[in-house]
Amino acid sequence: MSIFDNEVFVDAPGFDTLSHPVKSYLDKFPWRSFSRYVFVLSGKIRDADEAVFTVLKSRGDAAQITVVRSKSDALTKAARDDVAADIATTLGIRKRELVLLSSRTGDGIEKLRARLFD
Repeated sequence: MSIFDNEVFVDAPGFDTLSHPVKSYLDKFPWRSFSRYVFVLSGKIRDADEAVFTVLKSRGDAAQITVVRSKSDALTKAARDDVAADIATTLGIRKRELVLLSSRTGDGIEKLRARLFD
């Protein structure tokens, strides 16, 4: 848990692992305890990602979900466009709502801050 700018952030454990199978994660995670979600993807969208995202959308205001694709610095410009389009289509969001982020270069940090704090 972290506090930044009077907001409390909780990093949920990774899902679809031996310790946190998707089914138990979907059934037991306290989804309604949070007002906003940052849904972070770091590679291809897996079935488990889609399942968790579907639950997030069904249990709250879709506007309160920020989708982030991390490690975007590893993608070419063309690949970034393709990845963004694929994520938008698969998750049913608008491409402009996606934050392509790189912790290494800082790309996307300001867009993420704006989505969370404006």
